[in-house]
Amino acid sequence: MQRDSALDNLRAVAIISVLIIHSIDTANNLSHIGRETVDWPIYQTLRAIGRLGVPLFLMVSGALILNRLDRVSDFYRKRLLQFVALIFILPFAYDFFNVYILGHSPAANLTQILRGRSGYAYQLWYLYVAFGLYIIAPLLQAITRTSRRDLLVVLAAVPIVWNFIPSTLAVFGITTHLPYLGLEFTGIYFFYFVYGYIAYRMNFLQNVPGIAIGAALVACLSLWVISQLQWLENPVVSGDGFMWYDNIFCLISSATTFELVRRIRMRSSAAEEVSQASFAIYLWHLFPFYFLSSFSADLLGTPWWILAVLMLVSGAAFGYALYRALRKLPYLNRLVT
Repeated sequence: MQRDSALDNLRAVAIISVLIIHSIDTANNLSHIGRETVDWPIYQTLRAIGRLGVPLFLMVSGALILNRLDRVSDFYRKRLLQFVALIFILPFAYDFFNVYILGHSPAANLTQILRGRSGYAYQLWYLYVAFGLYIIAPLLQAITRTSRRDLLVVLAAVPIVWNFIPSTLAVFGITTHLPYLGLEFTGIYFFYFVYGYIAYRMNFLQNVPGIAIGAALVACLSLWVISQLQWLENPVVSGDGFMWYDNIFCLISSATTFELVRRIRMRSSAAEEVSQASFAIYLWHLFPFYFLSSFSADLLGTPWWILAVLMLVSGAAFGYALYRALRKLPYLNRLVT
């Protein structure tokens, strides 16, 4: 079966985006970028770009999974069992490395893992999200089989009204008083998952010129960063502000990026290789981050962007090396593919 070059390109962009935000945030923790420096808006811009990774991954998953005709039992056996295993294995692997190799305090135990807290393997929150979406995926597949795609559009609109808009307004201090519903059918991640199918399979933006979509992306990213910088000027604020996945800026930026990259049908062996290794890189890239961070005293005074590049390259290389080493080994290949 021939691979879809557009989806490979999207996965490659998504994992690079994830590496960007994790590397620059780690670099900032080590070097503490000053808010009055020219580097501060650059850092916030890169954070916005880095936030696009998870939505893009979810969109790619939606485009692929909701178009399949797997039996429910086969789907759960292939997907959910692997995710359950990873949710329990990886936190202890990261904990072992940090405690017994680097000398840090333990951060993971069974009780915390069951509550969705994975200690040093903080990137695993994505697996909990994917786990919830995969549980309801067969139901959504049934909707696509009956050609009731209009129902998917309605379901995707619910999180926009119920989550994205209220969350964005809340940062501005405007309260909508809508009750929070912690359900997958009202959540922001559900939107990204379903939108991937709508955008890729229904192709509803096909008549919009690429230059218009690109302009919308640039404009939205600019407003996103400006809004975040303005919000951060308040010395008493806490949290991520606009830099989370539940604001309208992230929604529009992710959707336009997805559409632009989707239109690139050029096949690239490098993008295909990165795409195939993206899951392994996502799971394992933090090991070099923790190792390099243990030399924080020696790295004192190193420009943050050099630290960020070092983290990004080493994290990608480590994850890719594991992928190449384990991908053909029985059972162990489930740790990287």
